[in-house]
Amino acid sequence: MRKLFTIGCLLLASACVFPSSVAQESAKSFDIPVTDEKIPGVGPIRRYDWFAELWKTKRSEWAERVALDKGAVVFLGDSITQGWGNDLNSMLPGLKAANRGISGDTTRGMLLRLSDDVIKLEPKAVVMLMGTNDLEEKASPEQVRDNVKSILEELKKHNSKLPIVLCKVFPSSESKARPAEKIKQINALLTELVASNSQVTLVDTWTLFADEKGDAKLVEFPDLLHPNKAGYLKWAKALQPVLNKLELTNLLKQSNSLDSWNFEEHFDGKGTIKIDGDQVVFQTTKQGSENWHVQTYQTGLDLQNGATYEISFQAESPEARKIIVTASINEEDWHGIGLYEEVYLSKKKQEYKFTFTASEVKPNNNRLGFMLGDDSGTVAVSAVALRKLD
Repeated sequence: MRKLFTIGCLLLASACVFPSSVAQESAKSFDIPVTDEKIPGVGPIRRYDWFAELWKTKRSEWAERVALDKGAVVFLGDSITQGWGNDLNSMLPGLKAANRGISGDTTRGMLLRLSDDVIKLEPKAVVMLMGTNDLEEKASPEQVRDNVKSILEELKKHNSKLPIVLCKVFPSSESKARPAEKIKQINALLTELVASNSQVTLVDTWTLFADEKGDAKLVEFPDLLHPNKAGYLKWAKALQPVLNKLELTNLLKQSNSLDSWNFEEHFDGKGTIKIDGDQVVFQTTKQGSENWHVQTYQTGLDLQNGATYEISFQAESPEARKIIVTASINEEDWHGIGLYEEVYLSKKKQEYKFTFTASEVKPNNNRLGFMLGDDSGTVAVSAVALRKLD
C-alpha cells in the first residue's frame, strides 16, 4: 500500500510540475529571438512590439490546432495571407486549409517558424506568398530569393513530393516603400529559382493585379497594399484551377459549367437551366404531375464504399421553398448511396453543408442531385463542392 501511495504522490507531483514547465517552454518558443545570431536565413526579421505580440499570439493559438489542421493545405505568408481569415473554403470550396499568415512577417521570419507552423502539420500542400514586407525593411531582392530558396529546400527535405504553390509578389506602390521595379526584380529571381523545380507551381499574381505602371489598383487594393474582397476573389479564381489540377481540393465536380450538369424533366414538368455569373440557376416553368418532376444532377462521380464525404453549396430562392439534395447511383434502380437531405431556401443566400458515408456505390457511376420539387420558380445554386474527408 505504501509503495502504491508513493507512486501516486510522484505521479501527482509530476502532473503538477510537468505541464507548467511545458507551458513555459511552449510560450518561450514563440518569442522572437532577441538577436539575429544563429537565426537561419538572411535579411531583416521584425521585432516591433506590436509584431512580437501578434507573432506570439498567433503561433500560440496555432500550437493548439496542430491535430485539427493535420493534412491541410497550408497558406504561408504575411498580412495578405492573414487577411483570408480562417475560412478559406468560402472562396476556395472543397479545400481543407490552414491559414499561417502573420501580418508584418518577412521571409526570414517565415523561415524561422516554418517547422512549427507548417511542417508539423504534415501538409497536403503549401501555398506561399511572401516578400513584400522585406522591401519595406530595405532587404534586397536577392535576400528575398535566398530565403524563399531555403524555405523550398526545407519543404523538400520534409517531403520531396509535397506540392508547393508559389505566388509572385503582388504589386504595391513606391509610396508604400514597395516600388514596382524592386517587386519585378524579386519576381524575376523567383521565376528563375523555380524554373526547373517540378515540385513548385508558380502563379503569376503580379500580372494579375498590376496596372500599366506596375502598381496596385485602388479598386482592388484600397491602401495600395492589401486586397479587398474583389482582390481576394480574383486571387481565389487564379488559385482554384491550380489547386484542382494538383488534386488538392478533392472537388469531384464544380458548379459553374453547364457541361457538368444533367437536367431532367419528368412527365409534363418543364424547367430551364443556365449559368449566371458564379451561379447555376434552375427554373421550374411548369409543374408536373409527380413529385420531384424536375431534377438536376452531376454525374460520373467515383465515390468509394465506406468513405465519408462532405457536400457544401450555397443556395437561394426568391420564394421560400424546399429542395432535396441526394446522392445515388446513376443507373436503374437509382438507389441512394447515403445522402438525402431536405433543404429549406429563402431569399437570402445561405451556405449548406452535409456529411455522409457512401454505401452501395458504383465505380465511376454515382451522381449528386438536387430535386426541385413541385413548386414553380427559381433556385440559384453556387459553390458546389464535394470532397472526401481524410
